[in-house]
Formats: sequence, structure tokens, C-alpha cells
Amino acid sequence: MKKVVLFIFMSLFTVTLFAGSDELFNLDEAALEVQFQELTTLENFVLTNNNVTAIDLSDNGFDMAGFAFNTNMNSGMEFMWEGFLWGFLCCPVGFFVIAIDDDESKDNKMSFWIGVGASVVLSAITSPIYYAGYY
Repeated sequence: MKKVVLFIFMSLFTVTLFAGSDELFNLDEAALEVQFQELTTLENFVLTNNNVTAIDLSDNGFDMAGFAFNTNMNSGMEFMWEGFLWGFLCCPVGFFVIAIDDDESKDNKMSFWIGVGASVVLSAITSPIYYAGYY
């Protein structure tokens, strides 16, 4: 019985998660080309100068934080705390309130599933610690 319930839950999760995911694969080719040019410039500098440190890169005008974290790509999703909290704190009720409600936004539904995932991960980490005291 548990396998059937798990299969139904995973099927609904997959359908909800990937419904309308075609916009996830749209690329801004101009922004991507600019990023590749910046990386090529950085690569050429590193190849021509041996034993380059992060301080050397910073002194020569390379912003390493910009290369590492500024991807200029936007997922287009707005995080919704309401959906996250329904998924994290009260998943079974939240499933009926958020996930299968046609009036809820796609962002709210995705935030719900992120909350469910966070709850599962947290439970998986803390459950062995909790049950270790009983055995």
C-alpha cells in the first residue's frame, strides 16, 4: 500500500514540477556570449601568467565574485512563502490547498514543492538522530 501511495505522490509531483517547463530552456544568447568572452579573457590571463593568485586577479581588474556568482540568468520564478510553508509545515493539507488548486499561481505551487523537498531532507537528516535514542 505504501508503494502505491508513494507512486501516486511522485507522479503528481513530477506532473506539477515539469508542467510548462519549456521556458526553463530558453537562453539569452547575447548574455551568454558576453559571459563566454569574459571567461576567455580570464583564461588567457591565467594561461600567460604562471602561479596566478586570487589577489593577482583582483589587482588586474578581474572580479572573481562576479565570475562565480553573477550569471545574469533569471529562472523567472518568484519564491512564495505561503506555498513553501504549506509544503514544509503541513504537506498533506497543503497538497489540497496549494498543489491541486487551479487558482494558485505556478510560483506558489513550485514553492510548495520546494517546501515539501526541504521537509523531506530535514526529516531524513534528523530522523536517524531521533530514533537512535530508542534503539
